[in-house]
Amino acid sequence: MIDNTLAMIDAIPPGTFVSDDQPCYDPAEIDALAHVLNRLTYGPSQIRQALQRLGVTVIPAGPSSPVPTVDELAESFVGVSLPLDAVFDDAVLRDTLEWLTGFADEFDPPQASDDPARFAWADSQLAAADALAYYAFVRRHQPNTIVEIGSGAATLVALEAVGRSGLGRIVCVEPSPNAALRAVAGHVELIEGHAGQMPLEFLNDTLADGDFLCIESSRSVKHGSDCVIFTFGCCRNCAGRCSSRCAASPCRTP
Repeated sequence: MIDNTLAMIDAIPPGTFVSDDQPCYDPAEIDALAHVLNRLTYGPSQIRQALQRLGVTVIPAGPSSPVPTVDELAESFVGVSLPLDAVFDDAVLRDTLEWLTGFADEFDPPQASDDPARFAWADSQLAAADALAYYAFVRRHQPNTIVEIGSGAATLVALEAVGRSGLGRIVCVEPSPNAALRAVAGHVELIEGHAGQMPLEFLNDTLADGDFLCIESSRSVKHGSDCVIFTFGCCRNCAGRCSSRCAASPCRTP
């Protein structure tokens, strides 16, 4: 049905940015496909279930859609400016950047590595700035305990910081440990499971004042998701004064 379009994108790796002036689809094929998908959007639930079992969800695009369109995302960057001075303190930000950059020379991972237990720029989905910031915060504040909700590349960064400081333990809550996490399993406390399955007292039993909570879960805000259950369950029930870090979507480092 879309043979020409598939042939055009065959040489383009998934997730690669393609400029607007580079043809990458057959307009007639995409128009025909859109008509089919629009029909399926409100078709029998059996069809949607079959598609979802294959990893595809079809939802409408528009003002009432739960997912923003690509155009809406692009326009959001040039919209009305928010009064960020009421949210961020410039003096605090400048001070943080000054001491954070002081750890830049100390944090020097390789560009690539064959060792799954070693963080490397080219092999990670963790952004360079995020990796440096995470390392610097752990080194500066030296928490006794770090709880990671969703673990992997960031865990390797935390291990480097903890190893340099000589202080701290890392507790990882991860339903699907990757090779990197398996490689360092002897150096962290690994809990294989979803964050939403953790008991309400988990954070109170694990964290104390000055400890770190790093949330890199599914980031899926929907009914019954681990993100919602954990945030409005364990996090609301946490009595300690700990620092938290909620990750944005992962991006490829240069």
